[in-house]
Amino acid sequence: MCFAGKNIQHWAYLPIIEPDVPQFSSDAWGSNEIDAFILEDLKKTKCPPPKQAENSILLRRLHYTLTGLPVPAVKNKQFKFSQELEELLSSPHYGEKWARHW
Repeated sequence: MCFAGKNIQHWAYLPIIEPDVPQFSSDAWGSNEIDAFILEDLKKTKCPPPKQAENSILLRRLHYTLTGLPVPAVKNKQFKFSQELEELLSSPHYGEKWARHW
């Protein structure tokens, strides 16, 4: 792109490229390509990857993030993540929390 004789390489005008995904073993920390990039940066800085959070913590994080509300006391701590996610996304509380940003 050229503005007033200056060659400007703004990121928005550059072509999209597929980055080379760092190699990682399937038994290593992480489960997808994004995790591979994070793990590579952690190794460069010599930081250990974080441990997997307990189910009760994951459930609490999911509820607060999507609805802004705590986990109901009657909720079972043994839950299926994908099922809980779908229930929260279909909850009216999800819409109430995110509608306030509009």
